[in-house]
Amino acid sequence: MTNTSPLDINRWQVIFANVYLCTLPALVIIFLPMLVGGMVEHLGMTAQQAGFVATADMLGYTIGTVVSFFFIHKLNWRTLTLGCIILMAIANGISGTITDYETLLIIRFISGLGGGVLTAVTFAAIGQMRDPDSAYGWWLVFQAAFGFVGFQYFWDISVNGGFIVLTVLLVLGTLLIRLVPEQALQQGNSRQGIDKSMVGKAIAGVAAILLVYIGLMAEYTYLERIGNEAGLSPDEIGTAFSAMSIAGLIGGGLAAKLGAKFGRLIPALLGACGCIASFYLLSADQMDFSLYAAACCLYFGLWSFLLPYLVGACAAVDSSGRTLAMGNAAIGAGLAFGPFIAASLIGENGYGILAGVATAFVAVGFLLILPLLKALGNTAEPTASSQPIN
Repeated sequence: MTNTSPLDINRWQVIFANVYLCTLPALVIIFLPMLVGGMVEHLGMTAQQAGFVATADMLGYTIGTVVSFFFIHKLNWRTLTLGCIILMAIANGISGTITDYETLLIIRFISGLGGGVLTAVTFAAIGQMRDPDSAYGWWLVFQAAFGFVGFQYFWDISVNGGFIVLTVLLVLGTLLIRLVPEQALQQGNSRQGIDKSMVGKAIAGVAAILLVYIGLMAEYTYLERIGNEAGLSPDEIGTAFSAMSIAGLIGGGLAAKLGAKFGRLIPALLGACGCIASFYLLSADQMDFSLYAAACCLYFGLWSFLLPYLVGACAAVDSSGRTLAMGNAAIGAGLAFGPFIAASLIGENGYGILAGVATAFVAVGFLLILPLLKALGNTAEPTASSQPIN
């Protein structure tokens, strides 16, 4: 496919559009604690059932990202994006009208499928930008900004109302379709791919993202329930989540500002250690509002700071985008397995067990990606990232 006027992937309008569209599937993740709490409080589900509904959504997301790996470079990206938005809008609209557990499982799975493909397309576009680390940082900033508004102003709406809000945001996304690249790199561009000496490190990096996300999501899924069990009021939990979103803005904004100027190793180490520390603050025996809010802020702020460096490493190591695509699939798998593992464990053990489980996954994941972070040094971009896209 050849366009007479190639789309400059590094224009701020294009960056904004693709980051916004990439954020839409993530909103279910951002509001997951609120949705899980709402399904328990308003729909009469058990905590485990609510966790399994979240798992269904994330499982669909995972399958969508994995399947897209086989056709993403063959189909028109704008058409794919529009189709995914329509599918997700319909699924979220239906979700806003039903209360049945089994039906909601199926509808959320379908919505997740569209979200996985949409994220794969926009991730691929962002990965070819001049500074993908910075763009991924802005992606986390967008998530945190939406989270702040949602937690601040929509905390009291029903879980069904939350799905309706997501539907409106998806419909607004159709206005940005023209700023989505129509395909991958311009025909005739050289795509050097990954150096053979880096293949093992790249595979370990993808596995690391999977493990880190399992750990983060295991804790995050029941973050609202942890506050509820500690005796905090809905208003206090909502305030803590709003503060958490501001921390996410700061963490993602800092990653976007710094990029890979000072390497990825030290920022990733700080992010991983901070997240682990937050797990144990959240498992404290005597939990008051101040401790809960501080732990939430530390948790989400450093999550938002850590992720761009992990994903940016996958973008930098492989100019073909395949490692990045698999890193995105790993995020999807982590999103699915994290809630599933958490829901499976809390039945007899309570929420306290989540801290140790999350720590183990994040720590092992960081050790796996350590060789890749060291090898990349201060490399900020894949070899072909600055090329315009048709």
